[in-house]
Amino acid sequence: MLDALELGRSIIEFDDLTKAIEAYEERMYEYSSKKARESYDNLKLCFSDDAAVKLTNLMNSYRQPD
Repeated sequence: MLDALELGRSIIEFDDLTKAIEAYEERMYEYSSKKARESYDNLKLCFSDDAAVKLTNLMNSYRQPD
């Protein structure tokens, strides 16, 4: 949904559709590259030595204190 929002904003912002798409792609790359890296790191973690312990530690790091 974020992609659709960003594309809609670009279309409104620019009169030229090509420029709107280029601007959208630049913004999309900024946020999607961070998530792609995070996904890759998690994939490596899942297949690493002691993956179960590492994954448990990762999940526990997201836990909110009581």
